Amino acid sequence: MKRLIDGGSPNLPRPITRADIEAFGAKLDVSQIPGVSTGTIEADCLLKDGTFFDMKHTSTARDPYVTQTQIDNLEAVLGDPLGRSPIKRAIFVTNAPVGQSVLERVNAANQALKTKLGITEDLIRVVEDVGGFP
Repeated sequence: MKRLIDGGSPNLPRPITRADIEAFGAKLDVSQIPGVSTGTIEADCLLKDGTFFDMKHTSTARDPYVTQTQIDNLEAVLGDPLGRSPIKRAIFVTNAPVGQSVLERVNAANQALKTKLGITEDLIRVVEDVGGFP
């Protein structure tokens, strides 16, 4: 993530500087949010505006590992009406293309969030950066 920020990666949704960063490797307590199957979610990078980054990489030709449970947990966190988490949007950054099934699961979660929250923005995104990770 540091390489993407310092290098000004055009694959990030907007330019990000070190001043935008809240924390690297933050473990966020989500234990009080209904529908979440874990006590914490680890952000590879969390921005001050609530953007959560999860770096997904693989050393093989298969899809980067994004599970249904991860998507479900983020959907529950982002849809929490009490806003008990600092996460306001989530971005999976991959170093290889994800399969159609991952994109369909992310799209389904986004549609559910749009309906629940009455918004038009996709809150969960997948961004590909094939340059590799440090």
